[in-house]
Amino acid sequence: MKQTTSTTSTTHTRKNPSREQAEQHIADTIAYVEDTVPQVADSLRHRHFLFREFAVGDRDHHINGSPFKPLLENDEALAFLILDIPETLDNHALVIPRDKYQHIHNIPMATKHAMFKLADRLGSVFADEHAGYNIVVNNGGAAGQHIFHAHIHVIPREPADNVDVEHWDHTTVNEDEHQRRRTSLIESLNKQ
Repeated sequence: MKQTTSTTSTTHTRKNPSREQAEQHIADTIAYVEDTVPQVADSLRHRHFLFREFAVGDRDHHINGSPFKPLLENDEALAFLILDIPETLDNHALVIPRDKYQHIHNIPMATKHAMFKLADRLGSVFADEHAGYNIVVNNGGAAGQHIFHAHIHVIPREPADNVDVEHWDHTTVNEDEHQRRRTSLIESLNKQ
């Protein structure tokens, strides 16, 4: 879809901006907002660039002052202990790609593999020291993603730990509805 502004003769294509164009647009927007409302700029920078700044070594502390220190790393990804630890548990780790991707489905397969290798190592330790663990990926604000740099949560679990990662109301559908949903999903998968 092409959009043309009436004030210039330049045609802007916005359907599929390159990653660099999108990152530059975000950076420009943050710079503009920073000049007008510094608190909003800090929040935007945090949500869009914090993990990237960690990954490339531009930042060694969280905005609240806590240090950023990797637990595990490889050429494509790194893992670190997050500050947001459930009160009944002793850990909560994140695994991030070194390059910034907003969603897990945007990440190249080799990088996803590198990320899950780290998540698997953390999970092995958590399995030895805890009753279980969750691996969680939130994609998009509606799914609970607050930092827009794709990441994997690795959360150790204990019985009655009051951590509720399955917070939705469950329902059972009949066989016909199940088949309708399955067929619809297969059609969507085949379009890709």
